[in-house]
Amino acid sequence: MVDYGVATLMSDSGYVKYKIVAEEWHFFDKNNKQLWVFPKGVFLERYDRNFNMDMHLTADTAYFRDQNLLELRGRVYLHDLEKQVTYASEELFYDTQKHLFYSNKYHHFTTADKDLKGDWFESDDQFRKYYVKQSRGFVPVAENTSSEASAENVMPADSGFVRNEAVPQARRTDNAFEQ
Repeated sequence: MVDYGVATLMSDSGYVKYKIVAEEWHFFDKNNKQLWVFPKGVFLERYDRNFNMDMHLTADTAYFRDQNLLELRGRVYLHDLEKQVTYASEELFYDTQKHLFYSNKYHHFTTADKDLKGDWFESDDQFRKYYVKQSRGFVPVAENTSSEASAENVMPADSGFVRNEAVPQARRTDNAFEQ
């Protein structure tokens, strides 16, 4: 089935949870497999219980497989207002069973105090624990005014950062960052 010019609200437990807007929406449900395809792009908003928008995302193409895996492709942009997080890339996956976002493509990820770019991304759906590999960007590091300060007492040893004494900010290695 194909639907054109779609704007629909989806509820969960009696509350409106999502708004989906798409120019074209294809439904496939053969062989007990379900697939939704948005070949001309999708715009999605998420609402809290008071019907305030707290997140929106857009993508050029989207696939939703068996209501388990959301695959977003081409000019993907996610903005979570509540968590003050943005994500921009050419790809993003969301596993609804594991509550996990991930991608293997170059991305730009920002939080209230961090600005990271990398080639691999994974995060829980609350953006509390996230990992960025092969990253570059800005992460604030507490400065220690003691003349005997070393990288070990400025930041945790397992943080994945390498301190560059000439620049008062962290530089990343291939290790993942956990908030």
